Amino acid sequence: IPKLRKLCNERDIILSYVDLRWGVTDLQTEQAATLLMCLREIERSNLFVGMYGERYGWSIGQEGRRSDELLARSFDMAAKEFPYIDKLRDRSVTEIEMRMILGKYYSGTNKKMAWFYFRDPYFVEEVDS
Repeated sequence: IPKLRKLCNERDIILSYVDLRWGVTDLQTEQAATLLMCLREIERSNLFVGMYGERYGWSIGQEGRRSDELLARSFDMAAKEFPYIDKLRDRSVTEIEMRMILGKYYSGTNKKMAWFYFRDPYFVEEVDS
C-alpha cells in the first residue's frame, strides 16, 4: 500500500483504501451493523478492488443459530438503506458486496470501476510454512 500510495501521490491522485473486514468493532458486529457499514463504503468508493481467497463468506446456515440470527438482523438493517438485499438473503455477505458492484446496485449514474482477484487455491502449497 505505501508504494501504491506514493505512486498515486506523484500523479495527484489520493488513495484511500478500506479493508471491509478489518476495523469493524465487536460492538458494531453485535449491533448487526457490519453489512450496512461495508455497503456504505462500497457506495462511497470510485474504484473497487476485490481480493478473494477460498472462503465463500458469512452466510446463513454456516456458523450456527446465533450467527444466523445476527446475520438476519444485519440483512434487515442493510435492507432499509439497500432494498435489493431482500432478494439476496440466501447469499454470503461477500457475494452481496460483489453483486453491489456487478449488478450496479449503487446509487448515482457513474459506473464504478472494479477489479476482482481470486487466489489460486494451490498457491498455499508453494508457501514455506
